[in-house]
Amino acid sequence: MASTRLTSRRYLDLLRVEGERLLVTAQDAMDLSVPTCENWTVDDVVFHVGGVYSHKLATLRLGRRPGKGDWIVPSEDASASDDLAWCHVMLHALSAELARRPAEQGSWTWWEPEQTVGFWQRRMAHETAVHRVDVESAVGPITAVDADLALDGIDELATVFLPASGASIPCVEVDRGMVTVLFDDVEAAGGASDVLLWLWGRLPDEVVALSGPQARLTEVRAALRAATQ
Repeated sequence: MASTRLTSRRYLDLLRVEGERLLVTAQDAMDLSVPTCENWTVDDVVFHVGGVYSHKLATLRLGRRPGKGDWIVPSEDASASDDLAWCHVMLHALSAELARRPAEQGSWTWWEPEQTVGFWQRRMAHETAVHRVDVESAVGPITAVDADLALDGIDELATVFLPASGASIPCVEVDRGMVTVLFDDVEAAGGASDVLLWLWGRLPDEVVALSGPQARLTEVRAALRAATQ
């Protein structure tokens, strides 16, 4: 498959747009359960996302992997509204920090082959889009991830997350807007957003066309869970 990478500007635009959508949707739903994240409330998702932003902000500013206590989190007695406000501040602080650094600038990341700021520009856009879906799942219908980001997210999962967990890289094919992911004898096909969210365990099997031996399907699902948790 041809490169799916987006420009830094596009990643940063998507980070801000998806982040704002997440926070606006969460505003009146912080105590609701999140169907796509077992045992989590919307507040838990917001706290998690804010923590990810805070950690990456520290990563960039310190120029290394942050240690315990190197990044800011709300106190244990913080309210849900405090968590929401803090996540909003972290979103815009991280967006600004990523925007002022060139993608090729060096940065610590957990993926050894790519130690650059560009890795985090890409990763934070995807992180935010998937968790925006989580928040939406608590209040109503899930809306699709933009097609270009979804296709790139499929590539990121296939070439970064699966290898990082020890799994093999699947083959990804795109034809007239339809995406097919081939895990040897298992195939999952559908629109880019549906395939991405299925791979991340956010949508059920019914949203994609699945084929392959049942035993292998079970193995693929297990490998995806291991890679995305």
